[in-house]
Amino acid sequence: MRSANHFHTTSRRTLLAQAGGASVIGVTASTAAGAPMTPPREVAALWRERQRIHRQWYALDEFEHPDLHDELEDLYNDLDAEIVKTPSRSRADIKAKLEFLRECCQDDPWEGEQGRLLEGFLDDIEHLVVGGVA
Repeated sequence: MRSANHFHTTSRRTLLAQAGGASVIGVTASTAAGAPMTPPREVAALWRERQRIHRQWYALDEFEHPDLHDELEDLYNDLDAEIVKTPSRSRADIKAKLEFLRECCQDDPWEGEQGRLLEGFLDDIEHLVVGGVA
């Protein structure tokens, strides 16, 4: 039986897969009627906000401020999801997604050949698309 406090969080590996798919196929947001929605924020801006929230969350004493800690963690996770579903529109956005993917790989590393392949692929993308800012 599930408790009332049970909730689902998306794994970093799932976010990684979604980030790759959404940015490659160039998914754009639209309403049910087919009219374009308000354009989403830039990925780079979302990434900067995520990093800022993460620093605040990390510095906060979880036991002294449990509610604020949980609020910041929820916001941090919401920003993760927003970064994944927002298409890249600039080199800065691609660079932000690459940083996000690298962080995901550090948090949940792939072993062996898969890990080396992914790291090499990220290096290649960064060199070819962003301009060698590894």
